[in-house]
Amino acid sequence: MKYLFQAEREHRAHLVTLMCCMDERDRVQKKTFTKWINQHLLKVRKHINDLYEDLRDGHNLISLLEVLSGDTLPRERDFLKTLRLVSGTEACAVEQHGDTVDGDDDKGPRERGRMRFHRLQNVQIALDYLKRRQVKLVNIRNDDITDGNPKLTLGLIWTIILHFQSVQPSLSERLGLCLGHAAKLADPEFLTA
Repeated sequence: MKYLFQAEREHRAHLVTLMCCMDERDRVQKKTFTKWINQHLLKVRKHINDLYEDLRDGHNLISLLEVLSGDTLPRERDFLKTLRLVSGTEACAVEQHGDTVDGDDDKGPRERGRMRFHRLQNVQIALDYLKRRQVKLVNIRNDDITDGNPKLTLGLIWTIILHFQSVQPSLSERLGLCLGHAAKLADPEFLTA
């Protein structure tokens, strides 16, 4: 009986040690992924502080995908503005003055895409874009990211990193290709062939 309790105590101690290691790994991944994202978001003058919080509304996620891909993606707030029927006079007022004739200046939280529905839609736009690019997203749903699920947010960013790093060659790879091409051009056998 004494050995059974000792084995159980050792097993629990091992689990605690394992959990601490996993927490440390997640902390390091979060910090690393945040730096990687900020490196790319710098190009559009954006910045995130907390990976789990700052991706929840989908806007930073969409911005990241736009920077990485060079494509332009829609956002939920843009959908509301384009779907709303606007008369010609109101459209001119919006273009010239930035406001509408009836005084609706889009200050409400609904128009800025801040409601949960809008956040879910923006994250879904990003996930659908990744699926169209044949990026495998296993068990990652829009509500997981919107709710700030740490494991699935880390998984999503890791998947994005893997996809876009393999699509876009690194600077060292491009430099190697350039040097290889230059060496080929300098080779006398290549020139005579």
